[in-house]
Amino acid sequence: MAYAGFWAMASVAAISLVGADKQGRAMGVVVSGLSVATIIGVPGGTLLAQHAGWEAAFWAVAAMTALSTIALLIALPGGRDTTTAQPRLATELRSLMQPGRRTVIDDSPDAITAFLRPRPVRQLPGVGAKAAATLAEYGIHTVGDVADVPQLTLQRLLGARAGRTLHERAQGRDTTIVDPTPTPASISTEHRFARDELDPAQHRRALLALADDLGARLRGSGQVATGLTCTVRYADSSSTRRSRTLPEATLHTVLLARAAYAVYESLGLQRARVRSIALRADALRPADRATRQLTWKITPAPAPTWAKHPHTRTGAATRPWPHGRTGR
Repeated sequence: MAYAGFWAMASVAAISLVGADKQGRAMGVVVSGLSVATIIGVPGGTLLAQHAGWEAAFWAVAAMTALSTIALLIALPGGRDTTTAQPRLATELRSLMQPGRRTVIDDSPDAITAFLRPRPVRQLPGVGAKAAATLAEYGIHTVGDVADVPQLTLQRLLGARAGRTLHERAQGRDTTIVDPTPTPASISTEHRFARDELDPAQHRRALLALADDLGARLRGSGQVATGLTCTVRYADSSSTRRSRTLPEATLHTVLLARAAYAVYESLGLQRARVRSIALRADALRPADRATRQLTWKITPAPAPTWAKHPHTRTGAATRPWPHGRTGR
């Protein structure tokens, strides 16, 4: 609890004491101090307890805390800055724009400008930590700052393509093509072994059970799968994932199991300690809209009567001859 309280207060204080271009460095100093305290404090406290008793370690911590408190009271500025508005929790949450919360912006240029300009430059798509640090060195911290900088200047700082794209997005223009096609749905299922499994037969048995589960769920939802993905997780927490497009969209367990076996064989596992196997049916579509491969079904002609009854031919009565021959 003490660590959580100190972390919350130290991070807020460090950020509020520096400008926007040095906030990352201030947070780095706080994190470094915590790391150094953890590395030095444990052996130091143990050494002090061995030579002066366990009470001495706690008294030393109390003394250093008192000295740190006095230093903070002297060094940190007191009171609140009433010249600028203090950030509120509601404002911070609104700036994050979490999924599930709808934000409506009018399509007028003034509304778009008012929405974009005060936002941090990191909220622009394509701006990472390195690009934001480069812009911060030149006093560019918000989207409005980026919009006020000429495009040629941004291209000299970030490169021709990145500078042009950033300038367009800061102006509220994005030429990215929007694909209206919804992302294909998928259904997945997983089998966890009671222990790390080495036996390939157990792996295949698990794949069959997973394929049966997927097939039942697909048939229950009236959908077919056009792809299959198999994920194998090993004892060391690493994993391997392989995908395969099915020759034909299907919801049948036999075809799903056959594809799962093929994907498993392509992994080439040799005495691998498998912890779990997951199977996912990809790119689902309604079963009534699935395309099916047509095949010619040739029905053999009916056999003639004499082939079915060798003792009769063309309606004429015959009688057997010796040695299996027949005659009239």
